[in-house]
Amino acid sequence: MLVIPYLAREVAHWAAKRGQPEGFRVGGVVSVCIWIPSHLILLALAIRSVITTPITFRGWVGYLIYCLAILLRIAAFQALRAFYSPDVVIREGHKVIEDGPYKYIRHPLHTALIFEMLGLLIMSGSWYAALLVMLSLLAHVIRSRREEDLLEHYLGESYRSYRNKTWDALDLFPGRRR
Repeated sequence: MLVIPYLAREVAHWAAKRGQPEGFRVGGVVSVCIWIPSHLILLALAIRSVITTPITFRGWVGYLIYCLAILLRIAAFQALRAFYSPDVVIREGHKVIEDGPYKYIRHPLHTALIFEMLGLLIMSGSWYAALLVMLSLLAHVIRSRREEDLLEHYLGESYRSYRNKTWDALDLFPGRRR
């Protein structure tokens, strides 16, 4: 039940990475090193919970959040196509993507990943797992702000205009840039 949506997301992730052109790598490795183990531990905790106890209403709510977040990530992978990278990369001909979820949300891949983890946390019922979600959220804030600075630097006014008409989870934190 939990593994099928995860595998669908990973297939979309693999397809997005295939045949990508080279680019100028400018960071993002640390956040990936936080997100991947955190996500896998949360997935394991949720699987353990589903196997050892009957699924409660709370568990179904977590599962719904998890599945909806995976659908958002798949849509974001498809919108980015050749511009997708797990790291922060600037490619030749880089441009602002305003298709799919990017029409409304900046960084939908990051936001969806946080919601995936939140869904797994709710399913697992483990408050220790909340630390992983908080650590991942901190990595999201730091990485997204770094990406925003770089995109504004490389894409200039087109990115500033895009940022002003879209929403991101960063907008909930102090120091947002509008």
